[in-house]
Amino acid sequence: MIAANVNEYATAEHALKYLSRAERIPHRTEGEAVLLEFIPFAIHHCPDERKRALYSEIYAALNPGGVFCNLEHVAAETAELHARFLRALGITSADEDPSNKLVRIELQLQWLRAIGFEDVDCHWKWLELALLGGVKKGGN
Repeated sequence: MIAANVNEYATAEHALKYLSRAERIPHRTEGEAVLLEFIPFAIHHCPDERKRALYSEIYAALNPGGVFCNLEHVAAETAELHARFLRALGITSADEDPSNKLVRIELQLQWLRAIGFEDVDCHWKWLELALLGGVKKGGN
């Protein structure tokens, strides 16, 4: 019998254990491909107002001490940095996704802080890809 309140994914060790065997799960990639067909947009495809509202909805859904992380496509600080990102991807501006509505990292971090997230930071960045997030107040 499985206890309803157990969540072993709260530890990095358990999540890494799953990831080490995830590629061996039959038909997993097929299921992920179908899932992606149902998701027409990522957060970076939402208008700014929707991004902020979504971050607020996520905050409201988290338990105290809950962590939110978003691996996000963000706006480059300069045109040259954006061109560098495109070169790294091997594409030109003509190949860019017109659905992208990119926002600078610092603005998104400000939004998270204003919503109430603590320990807000950009935890990793490579050109226009950034891992940003925070913790809901009230945790241990």
